[in-house]
Amino acid sequence: MAKKLKVLHVLYSLSSGGAESFILNVYRNIDKDKVRFDFLLRSDGSNEKYLEEVKKKGSKVYITSSYPRHLLKNTIEVNEIIKNGNYDVVHVHANSLIYVTPLILAKKYQVRCRILHSHNSTTAFGIACKAVHYFNRNFIDMFVTHKFACGRLAGKWMFGNRKFKIVSNAIEIEKFMFDESKRNKKRRELGIEDNFIVGMVGRLTVQKNHQFMLKVFREFVKRYNDEEKDKHKNKDMNKEVQSGKKQPVLLLVGDGELRGSLEQMAKEYGIEKNVIFAGQREDVEELLMAMDLFVLPSFYEGFPFALVEAQVSGLLCLVSDTVTDEVKLSQNIEYIPISSETIWGDKMMDICGSGEKYGRMIEKKVFSRYDIYYLSKAVLKFYEHF
Repeated sequence: MAKKLKVLHVLYSLSSGGAESFILNVYRNIDKDKVRFDFLLRSDGSNEKYLEEVKKKGSKVYITSSYPRHLLKNTIEVNEIIKNGNYDVVHVHANSLIYVTPLILAKKYQVRCRILHSHNSTTAFGIACKAVHYFNRNFIDMFVTHKFACGRLAGKWMFGNRKFKIVSNAIEIEKFMFDESKRNKKRRELGIEDNFIVGMVGRLTVQKNHQFMLKVFREFVKRYNDEEKDKHKNKDMNKEVQSGKKQPVLLLVGDGELRGSLEQMAKEYGIEKNVIFAGQREDVEELLMAMDLFVLPSFYEGFPFALVEAQVSGLLCLVSDTVTDEVKLSQNIEYIPISSETIWGDKMMDICGSGEKYGRMIEKKVFSRYDIYYLSKAVLKFYEHF
């Protein structure tokens, strides 16, 4: 029997981000008789379910001291892990070139395949961190054997004018295909059967720009209610609109450091009854089916997983024009500048009042290149044949 490949994946934590979803999706579908994934994390903020899952698959999980706060201690710990790990591949998933220690040490211990994989198109950190990123970019060819990126913008940000390989994010296509019965069931569970549902999926962080969407949604709710009152002059309908039974709902799927401030913002805007903070969920595909419109007003993205999932579900999507057009996989996306709350509100009103079926009929073959089964085989083949 051939020797099982050992791959060390390096990332901040195992949570619900794009890089983490990419790795976990690949691992769930890859041939585990041929490869084992281990994980080097520099944060103890991982999802316990994910940690339990990978450990059951035979993975080792190393949680090191934080970086750069404990730079020396982190370096010593990583040195021991790579020195004694006998790894065939060290695969570093990154949003910037701030943390390159594992790649440098992988070269020191002659790991044959050393991959740097870009998952975003900029960093949320300040000027100093960006300066370190651009400085380190001059030296990556010294310790990296292969350069991966989730998309063009992410590759350009990480590697400049160097060549890189695009490894697209992928999902279980069949799982996200629209199902009317699942939609109806989930809407009943949420108590929003008759409402117009606007949804976002993503961590509650600055990058995703939830604050902007709350501002837009406040005006959207006001305009919606004003129009409903004009259309239905009778008293009963006005009561129904005011009670929230017919009002729009903003469904926010995900968790993060901004949750508290966003909940407070919704209260200050008087729309707390219109906003559902669903938290981190295991039923994202069904929540997408429950939505009528998907929004992504991010300041920047690499190649957003959630937007692929939303399109597979057949949702109309309003997306900020800072997001790469590589993710436009169907005709159901419209790109809008985030400089104007009014334009976003107008588009939402148009879609809400159109009575369309929101593009639900999507052919599976359109998304075949983003199928996780295909990608997992391709990743294993790359590891084996390098």
